[in-house]
Amino acid sequence: MTEPSANDDGGIPTTAATWFVRLAEADAKESHWEEFTTWLEQDPRHSRAYERVCEADSDLLEVMANRLPEAANDDGGGVAPLLRRRGFLGGAMAAVALVAAVFLWPTAPDPPSFETIRTAAGEVRSISLANGSRIELNGGTHLELASEDASLVRLIEGEAAFYVARGDGAPLTVEVGDLTLVDRGTVFNVVRGGGWIRVGVAEGEIVANPGREAVSLPAGRSLRFAEGSGRFALERTDPTNVTGWRQGRLAYRDAPASMVAADLARNLGVDVAVEDELTSRRFTGVIQLTGEPSTIISTSAGLMEGRAVRDGDGWRLLAD
Repeated sequence: MTEPSANDDGGIPTTAATWFVRLAEADAKESHWEEFTTWLEQDPRHSRAYERVCEADSDLLEVMANRLPEAANDDGGGVAPLLRRRGFLGGAMAAVALVAAVFLWPTAPDPPSFETIRTAAGEVRSISLANGSRIELNGGTHLELASEDASLVRLIEGEAAFYVARGDGAPLTVEVGDLTLVDRGTVFNVVRGGGWIRVGVAEGEIVANPGREAVSLPAGRSLRFAEGSGRFALERTDPTNVTGWRQGRLAYRDAPASMVAADLARNLGVDVAVEDELTSRRFTGVIQLTGEPSTIISTSAGLMEGRAVRDGDGWRLLAD
């Protein structure tokens, strides 16, 4: 029998069906169950696909029992020979039949409903999940939390720190733009804004896009992703700086001034714009968020060899 593999979107249903048939065989070993458990934990889509295979299998057998003609000369009566653990099919054929049932049978689950959570610029909010995990939302953040599944979160805009409890439940999945992050028992931070997605890991390990690139991010590593580019930039980072905004500091390595300005606006609750000449200027260093917003913004502009001027109710950063 073909070894279960394939983690791409198109191969998940086939792999789920193959596992179903393999584990139903009389010679299924304990090592098979261990491999199957590992596969389930790699991506929440795996468990959903396997559940659909189980449902399709149950429905398929019920329909066969109701519609197939009775077999002649069968001591068991009825269609028992056909239904006896699909003995009429080889393992590979059973997998194909179940995949067809998964795709064609009208049992697709309804899409999850989401609770929308927003914070205003300068506002910080903490959310506790049923599994003991916690999400800290920075200002100017838009987040969606699956109403019936606390293991699925969507970050639409802004910044959030995730403190994931260790346990045997489903891993936490964070969808942010085209990026999918899967994690179990760790601390990481995600920022989305200005066409950029940034991810940093303070404890444990997460996997970015497990069904495609499968980029592993252990503690002390960060990822920067320009949306629409399809390319990741991986960097080393101080784990203590990953959620530094929670302690009143912002740390950067070769970050564009526009990114710094967006972070200042999110944390301070004021508009901060950047003029064209300063937009592409790069900054490496630490900005302290203690004191008056006007002082913080002026100091930040100076660190980037620029200056800050009032612009209505907000600020504009100019190049010197």
